[in-house]
Amino acid sequence: MKYSPLLRLSGGLMLWALPTMAWAADAGGTGVLAGIGVGLLVVVAAVIAARPYGLFLAAFAGVGVSAYLTYEHHQVGSTVCDISSAVSCSNVIKSEYGEIAGVPVALFGVGYFLAMSWLASRYALQQKAGALALLQVGAVLGVAADVYFGWAMTQVGSLCPFCASTYVLNLLLLVGSSLERRGKEEGFFQALPSEGGPAVVIGLAGLIFGLMATGGTGKATAAGGTVKAGGNSLVGMYEQPAGSIRFEPNDPVKGNPEAKYILVEWADFQCPHCALMFPELKKVIEENPDVKLYYKHYPISQTCNHFVEWEGHKDSCRAAAASVCANAQNAFWPLAEKMFKNQEYLGKDDLRFMIQQSGLDTVAFEACMADPATEAAVREDVEAGGLAQINGTPSIFLKGPFGDQWVKINGGREEIEAILVAARSGQTLPTPPPPSAR
Repeated sequence: MKYSPLLRLSGGLMLWALPTMAWAADAGGTGVLAGIGVGLLVVVAAVIAARPYGLFLAAFAGVGVSAYLTYEHHQVGSTVCDISSAVSCSNVIKSEYGEIAGVPVALFGVGYFLAMSWLASRYALQQKAGALALLQVGAVLGVAADVYFGWAMTQVGSLCPFCASTYVLNLLLLVGSSLERRGKEEGFFQALPSEGGPAVVIGLAGLIFGLMATGGTGKATAAGGTVKAGGNSLVGMYEQPAGSIRFEPNDPVKGNPEAKYILVEWADFQCPHCALMFPELKKVIEENPDVKLYYKHYPISQTCNHFVEWEGHKDSCRAAAASVCANAQNAFWPLAEKMFKNQEYLGKDDLRFMIQQSGLDTVAFEACMADPATEAAVREDVEAGGLAQINGTPSIFLKGPFGDQWVKINGGREEIEAILVAARSGQTLPTPPPPSAR
């Protein structure tokens, strides 16, 4: 083959890059970003040095990244790229933008990149110019979709590095195929019967297999499948907090005041994952009379949170203040439910409408919103979140199963209830592991 020596070089570079990326992921934080950067540099080098094979490498890398994101979409807890509230794959892939008709967007990515891999291999190995034409058109569509998903990340308020890497791969496919296609005559429509059909079949096969393997829904499950009480099945559901947990008696609380088990959640009213968690925690409290829940504010916005370096969720600080004022009228939970259900409508007029709907004293509410003590209360919760060393929302902690020792929950309702069942039964729970680097 014309490019076979360079192909072997590209393969060798990839074999070197994969363990390097794995090591970087284990290192956490900036190591994850470095690992992703190394992988992308390898693909760029391959596209430059041996373009036909580089295009295949770019498409195949997209399959791998999309498969990983699909896996993480169905898992509880954080991912290896949950570095902070601003850099978090979980916040993005588990948001409202992370699914289409209940199917993870990443799974559609698997099918798309499989089809692109087939087309790239047809051109690289057999010089099928028609496959290259289809590859170019597919890349145009992929980049167009990436523009939308890039916008969606700005709405979530978090950056997903692995998601962004697929955008780079699509751009490489578009630029590389456009450069390679210069001077080649066979066009898109002529290649549809011979090359387009198999590509579509392969893409659909990947999508269907993924649906069968994951159960076809975007609902997260505990690692390992079924949640059971006690024993090793609880491993991974909790860990030691990275910092100290503090709550105040006047914090919003739901549940039996004498409850043995205490949950504390830091959340943001514009965080999509928080909105999904809210009804789940409500069910935990309703179905477990020995559990109570304290709510703490952690808006992902530099307006009231100095741990955040950008505007983020622009209305989250105002929403947090509004809930403080609602709490003063014993109406925190009804207003919180309304705000989580209407995350895109939390402006001043929207909040005023919600307050009126809730039957609260609007004069007292407006006076409370103007009181500096209200913003101070939100900032106190933020400082408490800093002491707890939370790295995103929602962050949930539980006290009771290990006496006075707090544990950080890696998951949601199913994990909390599994831990509670084991604790109530008197079983010996696995010792909470140290805080993860993720």
